[in-house]
Amino acid sequence: MKPVKTIILAVFLATQFAISHPPSKIILDFNPETHILKVAIAHSVQDTVKHFIDGLTVSLNGKVILSQKFLTQLDSKGQETLFLIHDVKSGDKIEATASCNVFGKKKESITLP
Repeated sequence: MKPVKTIILAVFLATQFAISHPPSKIILDFNPETHILKVAIAHSVQDTVKHFIDGLTVSLNGKVILSQKFLTQLDSKGQETLFLIHDVKSGDKIEATASCNVFGKKKESITLP
């Protein structure tokens, strides 16, 4: 009886991971005039309450400066947010890491001109 339960559990978990996926793309856009960082995270899902982007961290030159948690996803295509960042200059590296509540993470970065 125990092997049957183990097999059923393994099939269930495999199915959950097969339909879940990490964010597919992160687009970072920093406006030097307004100091606004726009983070757009592509993550196509069917149910934005059960499967969504649940976290985002932003680092400046390797140091975490922002952390945002989400309870749901903005829409079925992804998540988007804006941050005001004052302490940036030319040559700085901004990195964003987005995580899915079910499975996986994605990281992208930009270096300011």
